[in-house]
Amino acid sequence: SLPPTNGRFGIIDGRLNVDVEDTVVRDGVEINVTEENEGIIVYKFDKKYYTVPQIQYRIVYADADCQVDLKEITKDGFKMGLKKIGTNEYVNGMVDFLAIGY
Repeated sequence: SLPPTNGRFGIIDGRLNVDVEDTVVRDGVEINVTEENEGIIVYKFDKKYYTVPQIQYRIVYADADCQVDLKEITKDGFKMGLKKIGTNEYVNGMVDFLAIGY
């Protein structure tokens, strides 16, 4: 930026960068397979995101060796299930997660 000239400021080839504080949601989800949900839960964020957040997760426990099936991540929430390794059946369990975005 330039010093004031006749009461004005100028910016040459400049850029304004604003650091927005991250929005963070930490929570856990209990997944119980039923006929209605077929093993997929829908989680809605209780905080507002302006971009799709990154999701980190860890399986707390599960009924079988499985992997997290995380899908349809949006600014509003996501869908998640636990798929049994080898069969792709959904199983019961609990997952802790951390969503970070702004």
